[in-house]
Amino acid sequence: FLLQRRNAAAEALSLMAHETPVPVDVARGVMTHFIEAPTDLPERLRHDHPGDLEANALAAAIESSPFGRHAEAFAKAKDLATLADTDAKKDELFRLFHTLWQNLEGPLLMECEAIIRALVAHNVLLQTAFEASVALRHGDADTAINLLDRQKAMDDPYWVQIRSNACLLKNQLSEAVDFLLPLAEKTLEPGLLLKSGDLAYQAKRFDVAARCYEILVKAQPGNLPVHSNLAHIYT
Repeated sequence: FLLQRRNAAAEALSLMAHETPVPVDVARGVMTHFIEAPTDLPERLRHDHPGDLEANALAAAIESSPFGRHAEAFAKAKDLATLADTDAKKDELFRLFHTLWQNLEGPLLMECEAIIRALVAHNVLLQTAFEASVALRHGDADTAINLLDRQKAMDDPYWVQIRSNACLLKNQLSEAVDFLLPLAEKTLEPGLLLKSGDLAYQAKRFDVAARCYEILVKAQPGNLPVHSNLAHIYT
């Protein structure tokens, strides 16, 4: 992974997925799109790593996506609150609940919001980011922007992505790219690079789109859709 040998890393992770106890690195590999999740991975993580906040949070995240069992993931995630006994762990758990929150409705949504607000009571930045997310969910981009711009954090992935989403809601594609691109180039996170490239393409900023796609192709030589996107730019 550190040497950017993606295929070798994926092969190693696939072999590790058969080990008992299953290594937490397998779940990390799923979340970073190196390998597909084995169907039994969430339950094995919980069974093999009781009391491990990261392992159980990853289990819930994978249960929600790619498997789409959002209510089940939320139910399991609630059991992790007792493990978040420091502010840093509460911040980590917030990231899980914020992801789950995006796929919940009705009473589960309201319950999740209450849990999130309790988790970030100590962290003004995360409070702001979440309240901005709520505003965006209700279609209120202006309120979200006002909240976020009073608490700017260009190095924080959550702040940046929510701020760019506010731009998208206002159909400001180029501005959304300006928020995402520095973070994407700094972290080289595939999802951020792809989103930055796609938005830059839609905004007709083809040089930026090509730069993002070229970085992705080096890391993911088998990613045919990205190769296709590059071909459209070069022709």
